Amino acid sequence: MASPNPDPAPSTAAGNDDTTPRHASRLISFRLDSSSVARRLENTEEKDRYAKLSTLYQALEQKFHELEARNIELQNDNDEALVQYQGAIEQQNRAQTALEAALVAEKAAVAKQNEMAMKFFDLQNRSTPSMEAAVPRKSARMPDAPMFSDGKEVRYEAWATTIRQKLLANADHYPEPVHRKLYVQSRCEGKAQLHIAPRMDEASTRPYEDAEDILSHLRSVFANPNRKAEAYSAYHQLAMKPRVLRVADWSL
Repeated sequence: MASPNPDPAPSTAAGNDDTTPRHASRLISFRLDSSSVARRLENTEEKDRYAKLSTLYQALEQKFHELEARNIELQNDNDEALVQYQGAIEQQNRAQTALEAALVAEKAAVAKQNEMAMKFFDLQNRSTPSMEAAVPRKSARMPDAPMFSDGKEVRYEAWATTIRQKLLANADHYPEPVHRKLYVQSRCEGKAQLHIAPRMDEASTRPYEDAEDILSHLRSVFANPNRKAEAYSAYHQLAMKPRVLRVADWSL
């Protein structure tokens, strides 16, 4: 019966081969320790064991070289991927730097634009007069005249004088005849309003031309034509009543 142990001569020859890589020897030793290889060697005659081991060694050596080449290829791929990754990181850093520089430049441009706008606005204010200076201010509004109705509570003469003073002091508020006529109409009521209404209508055959026409019309209706004569007569009728002096009035 064949010995279960492998022939020591082939093992020694294989182990002393300087061309055999150290890790390949370890791999072969591992394979030789496996039960499948041991069984195959048990079924192989002693004279053929060396050839069998040589064939097995060559197959394992070829497989090792293939694996080593694949490992080198993967290592190269890994190095290339690492280089590409580092390049991508550098590109990202450059893009981030460029973006930050663009933001700084944009802020500077906006600040410059705002500064130019403020300078233009200031220059425009200096060269162009303000609206308040260009448009003259209107006069202070004077109190309105009292409402005029029939000349009893408010005498026509006093009312007409107030109307004229109002229109004179606030002439810039009533620049057109229509403005002055409407103001006089707004201060009339009752009988006075009834008298002037027909001639305020646009369809009137004899419309008022200005405020003074309305005042003249109302004077003819409500003014007292004998006012001066009555006032003169009343003045001359004034007399002092006699007074009885007493003794006490003459004492010092």
